Amino acid sequence: MSEQTQVAQVENKPYQPKSEDLVKKLLHIPGICDYHVIMKQSKESRFFCITEMKESARKNRIIVPMDHCLEFLAKLYDVLKFGSEYPSKAPAKAGNEDSRFAFTVSMHTEAGRRYYFDVIDNESVLNLKMSYIYDDRRDSILIDLGSLVAFVGVIEMFQKDYPSITGKDDFHPHRNRRFDKRRGSPRRGSRFNNRGFYNRDSAQSSTRPRQNYNFRPNFEESAERKKSHALKVCSDPAPYQFTNNAKKYMFEIVEGDNTFMRITEAIGDSRKSTLHVPIDCLKQVQSVLAEMNDRFSAARSADATAVKS
Repeated sequence: MSEQTQVAQVENKPYQPKSEDLVKKLLHIPGICDYHVIMKQSKESRFFCITEMKESARKNRIIVPMDHCLEFLAKLYDVLKFGSEYPSKAPAKAGNEDSRFAFTVSMHTEAGRRYYFDVIDNESVLNLKMSYIYDDRRDSILIDLGSLVAFVGVIEMFQKDYPSITGKDDFHPHRNRRFDKRRGSPRRGSRFNNRGFYNRDSAQSSTRPRQNYNFRPNFEESAERKKSHALKVCSDPAPYQFTNNAKKYMFEIVEGDNTFMRITEAIGDSRKSTLHVPIDCLKQVQSVLAEMNDRFSAARSADATAVKS
């Protein structure tokens, strides 16, 4: 029996949970982590949580109130837009403290929630580091851009089926009283917040990408999508895979408006690289591989014959 339930029984009152789960989705990111994306509702608001699944007491999580869901989706669309154009427009790394960020955008809410979307170029593999700051919590999760489309599909479904009812989901009376008190705390300088953490807003100009993509989604179109259009990994229960020495190769079909096959190379628990192949190109890929294998086999046979003679 939980502590809250015991306290409620002592007070002779029925225990009412702070929030209830409306929908829960499990997303698997090969070589990184598994995440729960949960749609929640309380008396005050609707919101969704992205929570990493790992064996530890503290799990990183990102909470987004539904009255800011469209803005949150817009930032993710910006990231995907950048990722689709990055291979042909990859800039030289700048010599500043955030040069590891290929692209970064952020959003703030009226209640003081801060979100940062940083795209990291790790040997030509793009990962999104999503950070969330609110009250005493500072959380961040890592998602590769290939898997980000699955998160977007789930969030689009949440926006369609569970939009904000009051338009005030961002404000929670109890938590915001605490936040208002902290706003009066002494500062340690313009580039640091009241707890001495580096204030990224003051240095935002140095972390902006050299090219600013003003891409914005068509929210009306997104809202009309059906649940079946949300991207999902179709491997069950785990990706098709094989192992060669210490390397593991995983094959997954990610289904949605633009269905593709994702091939992931991993060493242990670390993802090395990811390749996306459009689903309508699989037959061409199969033909190319078969032709390459035939030519290689023929060349190898010719070499063996020459050695014998």
